[in-house]
Amino acid sequence: MEAIRLLRSTLGVGRTRELVYAFVGLVLAVLCLEMPASAHLELLGGVTYNTYSLEWGPVDSGESDLPFNSGWGFYAGVQYWLNPSLAIGGQIESFTGSGRERWLLGDGQTQVSIGIDGQGTGYLATLAVPISSREELQVTPFVGAGVYQVGADLRLRAQGGGTMPGVVTAKGRLSSSFQLGGKVGVSIGKEVGPGVVLSGQIAYRLVPTFRSLQLELFGFEQDWVADRGINVSGLSGALALMYRF
Repeated sequence: MEAIRLLRSTLGVGRTRELVYAFVGLVLAVLCLEMPASAHLELLGGVTYNTYSLEWGPVDSGESDLPFNSGWGFYAGVQYWLNPSLAIGGQIESFTGSGRERWLLGDGQTQVSIGIDGQGTGYLATLAVPISSREELQVTPFVGAGVYQVGADLRLRAQGGGTMPGVVTAKGRLSSSFQLGGKVGVSIGKEVGPGVVLSGQIAYRLVPTFRSLQLELFGFEQDWVADRGINVSGLSGALALMYRF
């Protein structure tokens, strides 16, 4: 985590993103050119269910939390098995989540509600090292590192009371720049056909909290640094298919 902060502060988010892209592209290019005869190309993809939380207190950060509930997602990628003990490749993952909250302002009469529907995307370089490759089960730990980005649609509704009755509604958008992150996990699969493996996967995603955001509201855009921001770190479970050439 400290290394990530140091890299971002030294090079900047844009420069860091370019370096990650260049690294992923270089790895894949070298693999394509230098792949030994014993190597295998494998395509993989699956459906995921993700847990994370968004803790954002727009009114009182000490009393108001907006939960960002678990949501579905998917991933797809490619990897080269250089030998039976090592695979390296690339992966794209997407995940969603939503949250709702309602509270009463200090005047005791104005009710405010907020809803959020968010989506995150990650671009990762991956490394897999199997620890068991029996015909019955294939157990493969893996690690991925790359960049993540998040965005969210906001819906605001305020209903006044007393001397200021009425309802005010608004829609907004939160978005972020890319940020370094990664995940680590294990896949357990079984071959169900020639070159086809059905697997289950459990992983933990680790991404520093997104605090530097862009907020679009009432037709205006502005940079916004959130006290707590958007946290998409958490567990991810997947059901996946892999096809090896």
